[in-house]
Amino acid sequence: MVNNNNYNSKEKIKVEISAKPLSYQEAIEYLSSSLSGAEVIFTGRVRENNQERLVSYINFSAHINLAKDIIFQLCKDCWKQCRELQKIYLAHRIGKVYAGELCILIGASSVHRADAFFATRYLIEEIKKKAPIWKEEFYKDGTKKWLEGHSIRED
Repeated sequence: MVNNNNYNSKEKIKVEISAKPLSYQEAIEYLSSSLSGAEVIFTGRVRENNQERLVSYINFSAHINLAKDIIFQLCKDCWKQCRELQKIYLAHRIGKVYAGELCILIGASSVHRADAFFATRYLIEEIKKKAPIWKEEFYKDGTKKWLEGHSIRED
């Protein structure tokens, strides 16, 4: 078993927040390693239908530097719980993201699958609670609405 609790975080964790489309290929290339037996990818998309309203797109905005710092810390916190984790890749879109497009991609590689599955689940749940990323939803009828989010909190 590989215990990577002492790791060089700059080489093991990649966090991106940008307007560019997300890439499965980029994530897999980053995560792949001869030490890993598993790579798990979680993706989130903008839904076309939210609360019985037709969505055209979501405009994501963020405090980018703070969001990166918080997400990087969440990745480090996750790492402490996963003894076999090898790498984490996390990318979040900002700007206009149309229905059907990816808005978040989280990947983890590990020696065995359990830690990779845990990491992706843990990170999406924590990011939704703690990252300063906001969503304004634009509907096909021309209206818009800021979606309820979370302030930065500790629980």
